[in-house]
Amino acid sequence: MLTLREKVSGIVIGTTSIPLADDKQLSHKIDKELSLPDGINELEILVENLDGLQSISKRQIHVGSPALADAAKLGRKDYALIFATDKYDNWRALVNPIFDSRTIADDLTKTSGFNT
Repeated sequence: MLTLREKVSGIVIGTTSIPLADDKQLSHKIDKELSLPDGINELEILVENLDGLQSISKRQIHVGSPALADAAKLGRKDYALIFATDKYDNWRALVNPIFDSRTIADDLTKTSGFNT
């Protein structure tokens, strides 16, 4: 079962059960599209085996500028280390990797506050 809730209030946004084929496989891939509202969302995944034993895993998903601002208040620092080269053993040289890497670094710094 998948449950999506707003983290701060705990209000459940939606829940769905995903039936699996009765083929006794030990692993399954689940592909589910979710629409997440701005803020801090919590996705809870509950699985149950054939004996009725349950396991729960939760993940927080920050969406939108308010959520990113909340993350920034935590005082964390994000770093990006970018390598650029145009010399490869098995591929053609890139056209302008230094310019591309600087552009990516500038974008990460301006839009997401990374130290590059």
